[in-house]
Amino acid sequence: MSITRNRLAAEIAGQIRLPQETVREMLSMTLDGIVGELEKTGRVEWRGFGVFKAKSLPPVKKRNPRTGETVMAPAKKKVVFKVGKLAFERLNKKPGKLEKSASPTERKHRA
Repeated sequence: MSITRNRLAAEIAGQIRLPQETVREMLSMTLDGIVGELEKTGRVEWRGFGVFKAKSLPPVKKRNPRTGETVMAPAKKKVVFKVGKLAFERLNKKPGKLEKSASPTERKHRA
């Protein structure tokens, strides 16, 4: 099951004791920032989480199934995502490596 922005905001708000509306606005600003940077530079790197890239797709010949007419679909862009090492390890539950790559704050809290 996927998570909605509202549900994610509610969970985060409960953990950090901020109003849900504030957290929802912060999430929206983060996503707007990512998309804005993709428009400008075509790449957003979030260390440990992954890399977002805007990829250009060329125009493509398409066929109208009713008329059989061939038309050119315009060029467009799509976003591709490559998962980062920490996220990959966490998703695949490699505990030995997670301990090594934990942030200094996380290591301090585990001790």
